[in-house]
Amino acid sequence: MDLPRIRVLYLLRNYPLVCETYIQAEIDALGSRYEVRVASQHAERDALEYAENPAPWRIVKRIEDVHDEVRRFKPHALHMHWLLDAALLLTVARHHSLPFTVRAHSFDTLPSPYMAHWFQEAPQALREMARDPLCRGILAFPFSRPFLESCGVPPEKIHDCRPPVDIRRFLDRAPNGEGVLNVGACLPKKDLGQYVELAARFPSMRFDLYPVGYDTRSIEALNQSRGSPVRIHRCVRHREMPAVYKAHQWLVYTASHELRNVGWPVAVAEAQASGCGVAMANLRPDLRDFVGEEAILFDRLDDLAGIIDRPVPPAMREAGFAKAMESDVNAQIGGLTGLWPATAVTTEGALPTPR
Repeated sequence: MDLPRIRVLYLLRNYPLVCETYIQAEIDALGSRYEVRVASQHAERDALEYAENPAPWRIVKRIEDVHDEVRRFKPHALHMHWLLDAALLLTVARHHSLPFTVRAHSFDTLPSPYMAHWFQEAPQALREMARDPLCRGILAFPFSRPFLESCGVPPEKIHDCRPPVDIRRFLDRAPNGEGVLNVGACLPKKDLGQYVELAARFPSMRFDLYPVGYDTRSIEALNQSRGSPVRIHRCVRHREMPAVYKAHQWLVYTASHELRNVGWPVAVAEAQASGCGVAMANLRPDLRDFVGEEAILFDRLDDLAGIIDRPVPPAMREAGFAKAMESDVNAQIGGLTGLWPATAVTTEGALPTPR
C-alpha cells in the first residue's frame, strides 16, 4: 500500500524566478513522495515563459493569505528559501504548530551595503527563529556557518550543504566547442564590466554573455562603448543551457573584489558538469573547496593570460566532472527531507491539523 504523501508548503519571495533555478531543482528532486505548493509574495513578470514545471503556486500579499493557504493545503511542514522572512516564517509556524526548515543562500549570509537593513535585524530574527523547537534546521553553505553562529543560531541547527543543482541535466563528456562564457544575474556584485574588459584583451576569441535582467542595459552600453567585444544574448530557458555550456571551452565567472559577496554559483557546477574549464574571481578561501583544486581562481584579469586562450587541461576537465557531482541535487535532497516528518502519519496518529 502506498504511504500518504507528505505535504510541504514553500514560503518564497519570488516564484517562479528565472535566476533561482536551484529552488525549482530542489522541488523537482522531491519526487512523488512529496506534494508541494508554493505561497509566493511576488511573481516575476513573464516568469512562466521560463518556468518548465512550476509547482502549484499562489500569490500571497498579506499574512492572512498565508494562513488561508496553510488551512487550505494542510501541510505537514513549512520550507523557505532566503533568510529574509525569518520572522514571517516563525509567525506562521507557531500559529499552526508546524515544523519548518530554511535554505539560506549567499546574499543573505554575506554582508553587503545593499542588504544593510537585513544584516542589522538578522541577529535577533535568526536567533529567535532557530531556537524555536519548531525549527528543524537551516541548510547553508559552509562559509555561512560563522555568520549564523554569530547571530545566535545553535550549531546543531546548521546543516552544511552545497548548491542543489540538477547535474544530470548538464552531465556530458562529449567534446566542447570553443570560446568563453559568462552567465547570471546582472548585478554589481558580478562585476560584468570586468568580463567586457577581458574580452577586449582577446579580440580574436569569442566571448558570450547570457545575463539575467537587472543592470543588463548598462552592461550593453559599456560593451558597445568598447567596440562590442562580447556577444550579449537574450535570457534562455534553463533546458536550453546545456547546449550553451557545451558550445564553450571556458566559463569565466567574474565578481567584485570590493563587495566579495558572490557565494557558490550554480553556474560553476553546471559548467563543470558540461565539460567546461572554470575560472572564477578569487574572493575568499572557501571558494577553493567549491571549484576544486584544478579550477582557476584569479585575482586579476592578467592571471588569465595563457589560460583561457588555450584548451582546458584534461586533468581540470575530469576534476570538474567529479566536483560537479558533489552539488547533485538528487544526492543532496536527503539532507533536506531528513529534517521533515518521516511520514504523514506518526505513531501517535495523524499530525496536528493546522489551525
